[in-house]
Amino acid sequence: MREGRLRWFGHVMRSTDAPVRRCQRLALDRFRRSIGRPKKYWREVIRHDMEQLQLIEDMTLDRKTSIKSELRVLKGEMEEQTEMVGRAFVDHYYNLFDNDRSSIGALYQPSSMFSFEGQKLLGSEDICAKLNELPFGQCRHVISTIDSQPSSFTGGIIVFVSGSIQLLGEDHPLRFSQMFHLIPTVEGSFFVQNDIFRLNYG
Repeated sequence: MREGRLRWFGHVMRSTDAPVRRCQRLALDRFRRSIGRPKKYWREVIRHDMEQLQLIEDMTLDRKTSIKSELRVLKGEMEEQTEMVGRAFVDHYYNLFDNDRSSIGALYQPSSMFSFEGQKLLGSEDICAKLNELPFGQCRHVISTIDSQPSSFTGGIIVFVSGSIQLLGEDHPLRFSQMFHLIPTVEGSFFVQNDIFRLNYG
């Protein structure tokens, strides 16, 4: 669907007399929007598509450019980048958890939400306090799987982790699953907006 919209956009913008141009947004004087959800205009949808796929308008206007192939390349690059960020975050997070848990609060913000075995916490201070009051000291996380996807928030990434926790002095590791929703910061890094943790029993 997105590819079709971009192809049609390129056709319309190349054709100076295309009747579809009449559908573009009009600037009306003394226009009052009716009550309800704002209308989503065609040009705004196209702009969002190009932002998501990191395309520029010239790429849609060039007939020699295969939008399908461009989308395929960009999709592969986005997936690779998403996986790379997800793995880098997981390595960093659990390294802090295992070796310097007191500093893990820097990965959260006041708006962050954390669910730990059903207990819900809001804000970096409460989250950090919860993690530091857990009834065990040294531990080691062994990661089994990492799955990452881009989220609907621009630049956001959802990371799902499964693995085990080996506690000091315990013979049997604890299996766990954890989900993170990462949001980009203006500095170019990420913070944890949502975090859900569960032990896997049975």
